[in-house]
Amino acid sequence: MIKSNVGKETLDLIKQNNIKIRLDYSEVPSDIFGNKILGLANVNTNTVRIYVRGTESVTRTTQTIIHEVTHNSLKNPIYTQREEVIAFIREAKHIKENLSFSEIRFILNEVKELYPNLPYR
Repeated sequence: MIKSNVGKETLDLIKQNNIKIRLDYSEVPSDIFGNKILGLANVNTNTVRIYVRGTESVTRTTQTIIHEVTHNSLKNPIYTQREEVIAFIREAKHIKENLSFSEIRFILNEVKELYPNLPYR
């Protein structure tokens, strides 16, 4: 986490908000769209659960923690594509600090494809 600015920001968010991170080694669940769930943020219990079998590497596990902590810290009352875009961008910035326009556009399109039934806002 300390290898990137977004990782450091995420550690600060975890500390400031007292977010509990749970590493789960059970089977990886799927969402209602059939997508594998690598992690879940629960704003009510202030916890993040990471399904480690699905992440398969330390880097991917770290990115998933960043993604889910982003959801937890946004505390949106409804789940939206916009929230997913923010979480995916922060996750990607752990690998590459400055994303190109085409990389951001790819994330936007991927979120639209993965979560077609979610409202944008």
